Amino acid sequence: MKQPIPQDVAQAAEAALVSALLLNAGATLAAARGLCEPEDFFNLRLRAVWRAALELAERGEPIGAVTLAAEAV
Repeated sequence: MKQPIPQDVAQAAEAALVSALLLNAGATLAAARGLCEPEDFFNLRLRAVWRAALELAERGEPIGAVTLAAEAV
């Protein structure tokens, strides 16, 4: 039986994933795409950023702070 992940641990993991995305989007998406879906995120802002990154990557557009901010609105 799986036990739920504590909320504070989950939010720290979400923040770490998005931070890694900003440092190296290609490597982060290569490692996490398919494992993490936007719906998996508890934090709604980080969910929007992750969704934006996936959409940008799908269109072949660059992923960075500016493009993520514009896409996540």
